[in-house]
Amino acid sequence: MIIPRSQVALGILAGGQARRMGGIDKALARHHGERLIDRVLDSAGEGYARVLVSYNGEGSLGRGARRVPDLRDGNFGPLAGIEALLAACQAPWLLTLPVDIDQLPPPSCERLAASASDSTGVRARDADGEQPLVALWPAATSRVAVRSALDAGEGAVHRVQDGLGFASCAFDECFGNLNTLADLWE
Repeated sequence: MIIPRSQVALGILAGGQARRMGGIDKALARHHGERLIDRVLDSAGEGYARVLVSYNGEGSLGRGARRVPDLRDGNFGPLAGIEALLAACQAPWLLTLPVDIDQLPPPSCERLAASASDSTGVRARDADGEQPLVALWPAATSRVAVRSALDAGEGAVHRVQDGLGFASCAFDECFGNLNTLADLWE
């Protein structure tokens, strides 16, 4: 299946508490001199219907990115960020990427889209295993499922994806993530 980027909103997950990093603003943290938000935007490329960032911070994101705060009070994890991104998404598809991804192989959107069907999403599987935050979501069907899961107290992204019948797309590369301050300085 071919899904053009013009039918996909890019959704960056940057709303976490960064507890393993001492609570810093992870989106604005720097790795090799570049902000994490800029690194993931550069890796994702251009041409998307819209750029949305699940972000509860106060910093300037720039680059035309629209800040999308969580819809729920409290800490519901990345699934709450996905809920907010889906609510703001006006495109038929939403590509989610975590802001702390270390290496995103291009062209990830197209590789994921090749594994999607007309109404079924797909998540990445890299050399380390399933990567549910690197995923292409069919917006219409996913909105209800994500909201219902959160309402029921479910916070695991992979369980929601399993319920939606997500396919898996294999990547030979290891994405890695920048979860600690030491990771940023490597």
